[in-house]
Amino acid sequence: MSNLSPIDPVLGLFPKNSLEHVRLAFFDMDHTLIDNDCDLSWKEYLVDKGLARWPDRLRGRWHFWMYRLKRLNPERFMRFQLAQFRGNTDTVMAPLLEEHFTRYVLPKLYPAVPTILADLRARGIPCILITATNHEIAAPLASHLGMDGLLATQLARDAAGRFTGTVEGVYCLGANKLLLMEPEAARRGVTLDQVMYWGDSGNDIPVLAAVGFPVAANPAPGLRAEALRRGWPVVDLENISI
Repeated sequence: MSNLSPIDPVLGLFPKNSLEHVRLAFFDMDHTLIDNDCDLSWKEYLVDKGLARWPDRLRGRWHFWMYRLKRLNPERFMRFQLAQFRGNTDTVMAPLLEEHFTRYVLPKLYPAVPTILADLRARGIPCILITATNHEIAAPLASHLGMDGLLATQLARDAAGRFTGTVEGVYCLGANKLLLMEPEAARRGVTLDQVMYWGDSGNDIPVLAAVGFPVAANPAPGLRAEALRRGWPVVDLENISI
């Protein structure tokens, strides 16, 4: 039986002795830690639950492909994506969000992920989830994994605490992630050259290029080609057993 941790093959891709400089690790969520797109599965869940119309299943898939092609219109997407939040409170949404997580997200978690996170924490490296998905959908996974923080798209609320169906602050997609990552790193006394980031899509390239320790995780074809060109470590979590 091997004594190697699931993360050892990944860490071995970095220059020898360089990992002592890693102070903080950020992880994208969809297709990085889980074999799932939570924005897409949220709409599928709502359709299956009878809380959204069947055409929304097709519209969700269309938005997903626009995202993959880096042609997503954030305002148009959010009007569609947040329709069932609009006018509701945390009390109404919480059981739906938990059921979505339990049925549609948790079964898609890559088995090696909890051990990888535990290994990094054992090395004194905090692990933070950062995702374009809204905070409410992402929070159950962050809690389940015991992440040291969650940076996500924030949803606006009115004075009564009801969701407005709009975004508050930065839409945490692509290079916008750096607008949230840099202050969080600075708050912890860390610079980006001491940061490890795991991402899966072409939208993650600006972030991967900005940090000292980029990891292309389960990369889409465009990112895989870019990672190979730049010499970034590439890891396919579905191939890592525990």
